[in-house]
Amino acid sequence: MVGWFELSLLSTFLFGIQNFLYKVSAAKKQNSFIVTLALTITVAVASIIFFFVTRGKIVELNFLLLVSFLCAVFTVINSITKIEGLKFIPTSVFYPVIKASILLTLIASIFIFGEVLKLRQWIGIVFIIIVVILLSTQDKLEKIKNLKIGLFFAFGCVLANTAYNIVSKFAVAKVNYNNFLGMMYIFSVFLSLTSVKIFEKQKKMNTKSSLITGFIIGLFIFGGFLFGLKALTGGPLGLITVINSLSLVIPIMLGAIIYKEKLTLKRLLAVLLAIVAVIILK
Repeated sequence: MVGWFELSLLSTFLFGIQNFLYKVSAAKKQNSFIVTLALTITVAVASIIFFFVTRGKIVELNFLLLVSFLCAVFTVINSITKIEGLKFIPTSVFYPVIKASILLTLIASIFIFGEVLKLRQWIGIVFIIIVVILLSTQDKLEKIKNLKIGLFFAFGCVLANTAYNIVSKFAVAKVNYNNFLGMMYIFSVFLSLTSVKIFEKQKKMNTKSSLITGFIIGLFIFGGFLFGLKALTGGPLGLITVINSLSLVIPIMLGAIIYKEKLTLKRLLAVLLAIVAVIILK
């Protein structure tokens, strides 16, 4: 039987590929608003189809609408800040920085949800935090152009991630995770349309390729969120969030291979520690 740990790993892998595709979008200087619109439509449609195929039922409608709208706002902000931030700073800097949200979420899981972790799990968490630190340190940050702008977007992404994690845990405790996913992305579609309308004059570029990339990202998001939200129904928020933080390893490795971003011995050590951390947590 597949438990919350295995579901978390599947979610982590899909989110890792998704995060690399954001880098692809940024490298091609695609329209972040169009990409976000395309991916939200993709996830919304996939969720609706899944709802009817599984003969789902909607319960706690008012609560579902509230948490879905809130998470839709955080999701759209997350997507736009991620693409825009990756236009200014490399993958190996941006993704580790936004993983600061794991500490905020971990604190929330302990004080808000009263979650208690075992000693072995704390050791695994420490290993993952070391991984994030190793991947976050950059030898010559001062030579990165527009570093402050990139970090500004990264900080916005951190806040959006943390808020999403907390609200989604409340959501799956009362409503079906697929209903929540579908409703959240239906709201996200309208929010994305609004953002495209507002910024369309300033962001007219690569519309066709932006739509294609957004569609592909949307498929990975749907799978990642489906597994991740299912894991949340039976697993601890803090631990699942920490495991999901390992998704940063995939875009960093692929960024080094495809975009020739620097991959030092320190970063390879971080990848090894990430594998050890997963083994400890299991």
